[in-house]
Amino acid sequence: MKRWIETLVLLTVGLIVGLAQPAIALTNWDDICNDNMASHEAKEQAGCYEGRTILEVGGKIFDVVIGIVAVVAVGVVILGGYYYTASAGDAAKIKKARDTIIYGVVGLVIAILAFAIVNFVLDKVF
Repeated sequence: MKRWIETLVLLTVGLIVGLAQPAIALTNWDDICNDNMASHEAKEQAGCYEGRTILEVGGKIFDVVIGIVAVVAVGVVILGGYYYTASAGDAAKIKKARDTIIYGVVGLVIAILAFAIVNFVLDKVF
């Protein structure tokens, strides 16, 4: 039963991340740049690839990765809550649940701090 819940949580997180990716990818460009059916040549003519520096592309990739890490951290906290609920008073299971929640919260805090630090440095330096 425990593995089934873990698998369900991971599949849910994967579905959320998979559905969020196209929305993230389509936020800032013109219609032709967003059109998945447009050819590479048409996108070049429309200027879709101009003006993008390695920092902009790297920043977008970093934002997506941090978003995924944050979603996984929240999933770990939820999983720890499930462990805590299912512990039935067993001290070892409660410790495992508490540790899982702590690891999830620490991961979320690290993801938020990494996002804030990188964006602060990029704004100040570049």
